[in-house]
Amino acid sequence: MAGLLGADTSAYSVGYVAGWSAGDLDLIRQCADNVTRAVHVLAAAFEPVEAIA
Repeated sequence: MAGLLGADTSAYSVGYVAGWSAGDLDLIRQCADNVTRAVHVLAAAFEPVEAIA
């Protein structure tokens, strides 16, 4: 979500994720997919709804 708002969190996120995942690339991919889906749902919920004319 931070990325959608223009914040670059890579400086601390990459190390954090590498730590809790113990470098397991499959686990990182699975979690990243879940997070990406959740962020898109949240972002869509905050988009303004266009009025029907």
